[in-house]
Parts: sequence; structure tokens; C-alpha cells
Amino acid sequence: MQSDYVTCCAPSGQGLMLSQANLLIIDSSEENTKILYRLLSKDCNVITATTSQQALQSIDKGDHPDIILLAISAESGNGLDLLRLLNKKARTKEIPVILMANRYDVDIELQGLSLGAVDYIVKPFHIPAIKARINNHLTAKRRVDRLRYLADIDPLTLIPNRRRFEMSLQQEWKRACRTRLEIAILMIDLDDFKSYNDRYGHDKGDDFLRVVAGELSKQVRRTGDMVARYGGEEFVVLMQKCSLANALYIAELMRAAIERLSLQRFNLNSVELITASIGCAVCIPTRDGAAKHLLVEADRNMYMAKSLGKNRAYCDKTDLVEARQDNAE
Repeated sequence: MQSDYVTCCAPSGQGLMLSQANLLIIDSSEENTKILYRLLSKDCNVITATTSQQALQSIDKGDHPDIILLAISAESGNGLDLLRLLNKKARTKEIPVILMANRYDVDIELQGLSLGAVDYIVKPFHIPAIKARINNHLTAKRRVDRLRYLADIDPLTLIPNRRRFEMSLQQEWKRACRTRLEIAILMIDLDDFKSYNDRYGHDKGDDFLRVVAGELSKQVRRTGDMVARYGGEEFVVLMQKCSLANALYIAELMRAAIERLSLQRFNLNSVELITASIGCAVCIPTRDGAAKHLLVEADRNMYMAKSLGKNRAYCDKTDLVEARQDNAE
């Protein structure tokens, strides 16, 4: 059986990228999966599944693959439905899928590639060539992942940037529309930061922003919550399943942390002290509502905090009541 299914040769030096990879093999033939497992598991972490349901359950429970080998029938096209589903699901659509067929069929190959597969291989499988293909696709994926990461990260503070925040806000808004749970936004502006920059220079100012970003990030650690740099000396916080009381509590922790940094880490006197004005906005999203309105409310409350004397967190509870009334309607 092995001679029909694979061709084995000496290793071709393709282990470096493979050794860091999680490989999911999906094949209805248990014998085939065992053969591939035995031949590939020395080079990477191999997960096997013999049904679509088993494969999806494996992914859902946390076995997130870096690349997938999916067996497909040249006679019936079995496997294309799973490929179509993998390409639609948010968690799997970016995972490279290599199709495996028992014989070549140009129509099946074209269908598979049009549905998002990155490659198509046919029995008998030449294992060193499979490893080389996997390596190439992993390398390409990691380059794309790196570019995506750089597009989403503020290069100075290494926390999410405004683009990443706005994307996450839209995602969390849609999720909260389904769950009917509150989300909160904190808009944070460093008071008198321009004066600090003018006095000590931009290098010192950049140092302060980096430390503030790290301190703010310590306060929000739940999955789905986010601290991002919104621009200049402005930061923004997104929190899911967060009541007004909890949002104001986190805001006060952040305000106090920034004041403490000014006094203890940077040894600023009372005249030079950098503080934070924080605007808080909370609502239960609705499908006919817009996430940008919550952001505007947080921004307005931040300016209100400044007008009240700076170095404080503020939420207009009237806006909160109106939002709840709108949601009830």
C-alpha cells in the first residue's frame, strides 16, 4: 500500500519551517492518514481526521493548524464542500489547504483552486516534494501574516493601531448585537503632553508613550478587550461585556496609573505632571445602530473631562440612559 500511496527518498533539508508547524491531515481512509502521519510526524506536529465533522471539531477545540492536507475524490469531488466551508469560516479561511487526489482531474483541480486551495497533488505522493510544498506555502503564509501584523500594530508602542481598533470595534459590535451585552469604549488623552514634548524632546515623549501603552495594556487582559493607540497622545480602549460601573473602575485605574508614572517613573514635578482625561461610553449595540456613535460619545466625554479640570474620567449618564431607551424601543 505504501508504494502506491507515497514515494520516499532521503530527507531534503526541509525541516526548519516544518518543525514549527501544526499540520492537519483530513482523509476518509484511516490507512492513508496513518501512512502520512508516520512519514510526516517526525518533521512537524501532525493532527489527523477521517471526517469533516472530526476536522472541524479539532479546530474548534483549539488544534489550530498552520496548513491542511485535504484528500479529495477525483471521481465524486468529495472534499470540495469542506474546502468551501473552510474558506468561509473566519477561523480557517486564511489557512493554506493542499488538495490530495488519487488521480489527476483538471476539472477537480480548477474547482479546488477556485475555492481557495493553494495546491493540488496526485498519488503516488513524493514525500520530500510534499515537504517542500508545505514549506513554501508556510513561508508565504508567514510573510502575509507578518505584513498583516505590521499593518495592525502601532510601530512606536507595539500595541494595536487605529485601523485594528476600528476593525475590532465593528466585530465586537456585531457580536454584541447577537448577545445583547454591553460594550464600553474609553477615549484617553494625555493632558499637556505637547508641553512635555516641547520641553524634553520627542525621544523622551516617545519613551513616555511606550510606557503608558504598556501600563494601559496591563489593565485589560480579557479576550476581545483591546488597548490601541488612536493617534498622537490619544489611546482608546474597547471592552466587551462591560457595565458602566466596571468601565469607570477601569478608567480610574488607568488614570491613576498614568499619574503614578509621571511622579515615580519620570520624576515630574507638579507643574510638569502628565495626567489623563478619559471619556467613557457604554451601550448595548443594536443592528440599526452604529459603532461610530459610541466612539463619538466617548470622545465627547473625554473633552468634557478636560473642561472639568483634566486628570479625571467622565461619563455622561444622560447619554447612557438615552442609549438604553433607544435599545428598548
